[in-house]
Amino acid sequence: MAYDNLDIALKNPAIESCIVCVPHHLHEEYVVKILNLQKHVLLEKPIAHSLASAGKIIQTAKEKKLSSAFMIAEQMDFLPVISNIKKLSLPISYRFNDFSTYYPTGWRTKLEQSGGGVMLDLGIHYVSLAIKLFGPIESHKKTIKCYLDNGEIPSHEQLGLTHKNGIKGQIEVAWRQKFNARKIEVVTDESCFYYRPGSRFAKLGPLPQFVCFRSANGRRQMMQEYLRRCQDSRRGIESEDTLKALAVVL
Repeated sequence: MAYDNLDIALKNPAIESCIVCVPHHLHEEYVVKILNLQKHVLLEKPIAHSLASAGKIIQTAKEKKLSSAFMIAEQMDFLPVISNIKKLSLPISYRFNDFSTYYPTGWRTKLEQSGGGVMLDLGIHYVSLAIKLFGPIESHKKTIKCYLDNGEIPSHEQLGLTHKNGIKGQIEVAWRQKFNARKIEVVTDESCFYYRPGSRFAKLGPLPQFVCFRSANGRRQMMQEYLRRCQDSRRGIESEDTLKALAVVL
């Protein structure tokens, strides 16, 4: 059954869970409404277009945590390769790149609706991942390399990060590229770990040792975790790390 009205759809008691994929500035309105009706929510990243909206979403999720699960669809957190990166000893630095052929249109080209550019829309995946892998961020510096034609929305951004444990990182993301290119690279005292998201293979060490994974992305693992939260009364909710990642990219 299809609906063209959210309020009518939410009145259906058979609907227990909602996946919210709407423009960023509508996240707060939709998520708060759904959670208040005691239904579960899987929200497309980023959590919101502003820190204020993100705070209201998290507060509502905390208030409704006994009746409703809330989770952000960060599939990159569930990449099979992540467990390999966590096992690396003494990481020194990392570099995450994501260059996309995607050409944004519509609401993504309007700052009041999108909240930001490519770093908010695409780079937040990598900022969230960096916090989970390497710990809290002490300082950061963002450089805008290019804007969309309207001069309002950044289409190519670079972010330099320093974590509290001294690990340094660089995240660079861009839209409107000639081809898609993604890279996750982590340098340690002894070796280098290199991986292209979407691939089933990673390269480890100065003499390449290839690591094979059963799946190339974390979508299935992410959905399994979401279903677990829907069924488990001890549900976790997105909180401090989510707000910290958003603050870095805005």
